[in-house]
Amino acid sequence: MAIFVALIEFLRYQITINIDAQSFPPYYIALVTGVLLAVGNYIILNKLLKKYIEQQAKLKQTESLYKLGIELGSFRDVASNLEIAVKQVLDLLKTDFVALALYNQRKNEIQWRFVAGNKTDKHKMIRHKKGEGVAGLCIERRTIVKVEEYPHKIPLPTADNMPIMKVEKLVSGIAVPLTYEEQIYGAIFIAHRKFYQYNDDEIFILYGIANQLGVLLEHSRLYQEIESLATVAERERLAREIHDGVAQTIGYVKLQLKKLQRLLEEEKISDAKVIMKDITDAIEQSYEEVRDSIHGLKDKELFSKGLHHWIGVHAKNYENQHKIQVEVDFLDQTTSQLSEIAKIQIGRIIQEALNNIRKHAQATQVKITVGRDENNQTFIEIADNGKGFDCNGSPEGHYGLTIMEERANSIGGTMVIESAKGKGTKVIVKIPHSENERRDFSWI
Repeated sequence: MAIFVALIEFLRYQITINIDAQSFPPYYIALVTGVLLAVGNYIILNKLLKKYIEQQAKLKQTESLYKLGIELGSFRDVASNLEIAVKQVLDLLKTDFVALALYNQRKNEIQWRFVAGNKTDKHKMIRHKKGEGVAGLCIERRTIVKVEEYPHKIPLPTADNMPIMKVEKLVSGIAVPLTYEEQIYGAIFIAHRKFYQYNDDEIFILYGIANQLGVLLEHSRLYQEIESLATVAERERLAREIHDGVAQTIGYVKLQLKKLQRLLEEEKISDAKVIMKDITDAIEQSYEEVRDSIHGLKDKELFSKGLHHWIGVHAKNYENQHKIQVEVDFLDQTTSQLSEIAKIQIGRIIQEALNNIRKHAQATQVKITVGRDENNQTFIEIADNGKGFDCNGSPEGHYGLTIMEERANSIGGTMVIESAKGKGTKVIVKIPHSENERRDFSWI
């Protein structure tokens, strides 16, 4: 700007010195220099305005990328994150079409799963293998693939090899791979329905988003592996519980049968009847425990509807089966934020607590309370009106309570037992806030 003003002043000076004042009066000279200055100002302001608009656009892109990064790091379920990402890319890059092609390596199959800006749903029917279609080519090469102008300038032999371009009537597009280290998860594809040349900034932004999505999908895969291992551990734990319970019952029954045989040989019929009743009670109790454990293995459907639903159904079944009144009080929806592993362990703790009440408490009423405490911890309280016992924490030698405490500890929680003779028992489990912030990453 300063240089241009100096140039105008120089021209005005030259005109003043070299031009006859009679031929060109001073006001002509002033008019010419004024016009030159105005034109120069217009050109400079126009350039400054363009620069300002470009900077504002980049600022908006930066803000959008920041928000997208926050969303992808929010530990929401992975499907919601991918859906949000696709919609934000559509708005951020002002493109006509955005889609994610997810790659199932085991099946060698690529599907278009999350789409924005689509005019039809025909993409759902498209199936590719690695190397096929624009996404398959991107996944195979692990690098960007450009469609300059469909169907004329394309990276594949024929237009029929790119059905997504045809069904959505797209002209120009680019695909960027979704990777994490050596793992390939798919590709993100953006396109326009008119000829368009993508600049370096747009490609850079798309690569950044693709990297974030790659990290998200890797976290999802790792979480799935953790849950699979947890499922195996849970089955082993249940099998051990069933085995140990049955083994104890069998050992007890063997001893009682020897006593029964001796009493029958001595013809002590009344004493033999008592032993027979003890054996019958032990077998019935063992049968109940095994049935409850096997029923617990079938709780997947109930858990899939939420822990609140499961607790309500289990409480009602327990009440009908054992004639012990069960009240359930949900103070809020806090359990919806727990991980699946935490929900399973909480469910098993409630099961074991109710089994202990049935076997030992001689209770007629139970209340299950679920909510948050003053430290924002999730707490589960199972209280009964039974006979209670003297305790300082968990009573020694009580196998069921030990397992409950192990389950609480496995998810970072604590378990406290409050009881006194004649005053019932409370089992209180608390799960810290860090567990509340976890989310389910079920694999897509």
